[in-house]
Amino acid sequence: MGDDRPEFSVGTHAEMPVALAGAVYSVGASAIWYQWKNLFITPLYWIMAPVFRRIRRTSMAEFTEDRYGRFMGTIYIVFAVCFFIIETGGLLKGAGKVISQATGATTGVNDIVAAMTVMFILYSFVGGLVASAWTDLVQGFLIIVLSFMLIPLGWHAVGGLAGMKASLPASNFSLSTPSGIGPW
Repeated sequence: MGDDRPEFSVGTHAEMPVALAGAVYSVGASAIWYQWKNLFITPLYWIMAPVFRRIRRTSMAEFTEDRYGRFMGTIYIVFAVCFFIIETGGLLKGAGKVISQATGATTGVNDIVAAMTVMFILYSFVGGLVASAWTDLVQGFLIIVLSFMLIPLGWHAVGGLAGMKASLPASNFSLSTPSGIGPW
């Protein structure tokens, strides 16, 4: 526990394997950069974790307040809360739609979202940081296993490289974004 390495979950999320597969499907091989960005940002986590520990700060809001004053710290907190409300709401709504479709539930998506929210709040209050640590452990293991499972399953479904080349345009095999797609 005394080392300066961040948790595996800091740079990864449970939806990444599926999101990356969907991005590659829609854009082509250039979508791999969506995930490879973490390859280049991870060393920054290794640098910043001991810095934050040394200055005895646990959040960017505290750091912003120290550097730019109480007003900017408050602005940062308001922005972060709004961002996380919107992000978490979007994730819950998406998960609710997937659960509704996968289970054929007769209840509405909003009911599923409300049930998930209650479960998450209870789990957080009852389990605390220990529950979070166990969740990170299990989630990290599943991310790795499921990522490797996607490759052979997908490879088999498309008929290997020959099947892919027969059904996809050549631009899908380029590691640079095809023209007209993306901000570049």
